[in-house]
Amino acid sequence: GTSKHFEAACTGCHMGETTDGTDGAHSYWPTDNACLQCHSTVPGEMVGFAADMATLQAKLLDLGAITSSGSAVRGTWPATVAQAVCNYRSLIEDKSNGVHNPTYARALLKNTIDAL
Repeated sequence: GTSKHFEAACTGCHMGETTDGTDGAHSYWPTDNACLQCHSTVPGEMVGFAADMATLQAKLLDLGAITSSGSAVRGTWPATVAQAVCNYRSLIEDKSNGVHNPTYARALLKNTIDAL
């Protein structure tokens, strides 16, 4: 399927009117105001994303696979742990909190937590 965001220009979300003075405009940080141009509330695919990321982070910290700052810990890891770290880092580095592809991001996050 395609995303309705596919037709939106990057600048629409990333350079919109500032929400609190720290985002939007030429900062290229996305704004909550930009989301509210089309959505009246948080889209359903995004509900729980932050909580699930915290759950995954806690599991990886408990395993010793990431540092408190989220960096991968070098070493020899079981495949599921190595894959989980890769998925975690991918979701972090995307910097969209799942917004760029919410259905995929949520599935990846859920499946990664379940695998651990």
